[in-house]
Amino acid sequence: MLELQEKPNQEARFPAMRHAADFVPMSMSELAAYYGTDILPTALPNDLHPTDWNPGMTAGIYRRASGAEAGTVYDDQNSFLWTDSTDASRYQKSIFLTVAKGALPFHPFADISTDTLTGGKGFSAQAAIIHGTQVLLGHYKDENEFYYAQFFYKNTGFELESQNVALTDLIKAIESILA
Repeated sequence: MLELQEKPNQEARFPAMRHAADFVPMSMSELAAYYGTDILPTALPNDLHPTDWNPGMTAGIYRRASGAEAGTVYDDQNSFLWTDSTDASRYQKSIFLTVAKGALPFHPFADISTDTLTGGKGFSAQAAIIHGTQVLLGHYKDENEFYYAQFFYKNTGFELESQNVALTDLIKAIESILA
């Protein structure tokens, strides 16, 4: 199985104390400049729409505002959700994207680099090359069908999770990021 760069542990990606004074909200163009690439897919299934999965949450980074580590970014993970419903709790199809600079995003549900999935569901993963970038694709199925994709592009870690979306549509979304 393909070995990806080691994922950061939860404590490294999500410090115990995030301070509101450290939060730097960013527009999509500011995020693209920070990450060094456009991070959102431009090719998504027509029935999926942006969904506010965490009301009140703004995209941005946490950068120490003061002290010996002033200016140091300690959390830059951002997530975005597209669903077939405007209600984030009532959807059947979705694509969830999480990005982090210089590391794979921390994901609480799966670690496809070690082929494990919490909850004990069956899981399989394989590597693919998409637009010259190595992408690890994972799949599992219970009452729904899920695909995962993890990859590095321009020093940014990407993870996409789809629910009841055809693999071909997930690949198109990945291709649009890597184009």
